[in-house]
Amino acid sequence: MVGKDADAIVFTGYYHKPKNAAYLRGLGVQVPYEQEYSRRKVLPADLDARAIPTGDQFEAVLDGLGYSSDYLIEDGHVWTHGLDEQRRYAIQHALGFQIWELDQPHPLHVHGRSLTGYQPTEQEYQQLAAVREQFTRATRLDEDG
Repeated sequence: MVGKDADAIVFTGYYHKPKNAAYLRGLGVQVPYEQEYSRRKVLPADLDARAIPTGDQFEAVLDGLGYSSDYLIEDGHVWTHGLDEQRRYAIQHALGFQIWELDQPHPLHVHGRSLTGYQPTEQEYQQLAAVREQFTRATRLDEDG
């Protein structure tokens, strides 16, 4: 019903593609990243900065979807291990929080956004290594040593 009164509706972010950019330019809209296009969505950083879920909320969603994963809740996102993209999307939409996969990481603070206009620093790569170590410690069983 809303669509009849709008020029466009964006559900989960904007895929910056040449065709989309040309259409927007044709409407007189100033298009950022003029010649840089990416498979990833262009998504504002403030969406990544949302509050994080509780362990109970996360467990309830995992149980409700029939998924199993070790996880680590951090500020603004949850790290998982062994969940494919479609499963993470289902969890993300159920909780409204970013769900990151340890085996397919994006540089910190750019998840969901194209790397267009952004170059991760050595410090950010070191932070990812630290997250991997923290994840391992958080999910290790006592008998693992």
